[in-house]
Amino acid sequence: HLEVVRYCFELELDILGIVGFRFGAAVQRFLHQNPNWESRKPKISHCTSPESLAEDMMWRITEGDTVLVKGSRSMKMEQTVENLVEKINQGWSMRMVYKDGIMQCIQDIPRE
Repeated sequence: HLEVVRYCFELELDILGIVGFRFGAAVQRFLHQNPNWESRKPKISHCTSPESLAEDMMWRITEGDTVLVKGSRSMKMEQTVENLVEKINQGWSMRMVYKDGIMQCIQDIPRE
């Protein structure tokens, strides 16, 4: 988990969405071991369930953000991503593009 967190921080993401105790602890451990990253850390959405992650992240995302949602396959994180993309694409004047686990928030034509 710690190596995944390190990789996520090196990607210079705007938002990191994580689920579960182990990832939350890994983020805290990484920041404790690497205090120079504290000022450069992404906005972190840490939830206990995949269902709550999409709802929490929806309020953190702004236009132009690059977002990574990370969790185990057993947690069915692809459903979280699909739910998040659907919620944002239905209600906002921007679009989410999802490819290879990374989401990019892009400008969209305003809805009428």
